[in-house]
Amino acid sequence: MNKSQKLFGVSLLALMVSGCAVSSKPIERSASEQRARSDLHSMYKDQEPLSGPLTLHQAMARAVKYNLEGRLKIMEEALAKRQLDLASFDMLPRMALSAGYVGRNNVSASSSQSVETGTQSLEPSTSQDRDRRVADLTMVWNVLDFGVSYINAKQQGDQRLIVQERRRKVINTIVQDVRSAYWRAVAAERLLKQ
Repeated sequence: MNKSQKLFGVSLLALMVSGCAVSSKPIERSASEQRARSDLHSMYKDQEPLSGPLTLHQAMARAVKYNLEGRLKIMEEALAKRQLDLASFDMLPRMALSAGYVGRNNVSASSSQSVETGTQSLEPSTSQDRDRRVADLTMVWNVLDFGVSYINAKQQGDQRLIVQERRRKVINTIVQDVRSAYWRAVAAERLLKQ
């Protein structure tokens, strides 16, 4: 290999590597602000308006119902349940189905030749059609794959329990925060009257 071929190979490799480079564009400030406004609008668009004085229990119920962190935990719990279902399906045997069509432009024939004399002992014959359909259904069940899938399913089950516990914690925190804010507001309202 001469020097010019090496140089060409190195430059071609450098071009290919630079073509695979990933670059990201920064998000424009106006797009970010527009997204924040639309998110803020969608956060509050489905809330019921208040029709009278708010009781402590109503405040707690509204906080739990409309709190975004609580909604996020509900979505995380649904995702964890789906992951558990998928992990359970991984324990089942795998099946693979393949089908196709095979054709030739000539006949696949063969003949026999005597080993001792070297003469042809049979006339050419075939055992295959010129055009044929093929199909294959394979079921594979590997004990090692089952073991790994079983462990993954157990981990996903534990993950789901962790997510449920986080959701309960978020709801308890919301209720405590609302109770504290409600009684502070009640106390402030009574003090303002005095």
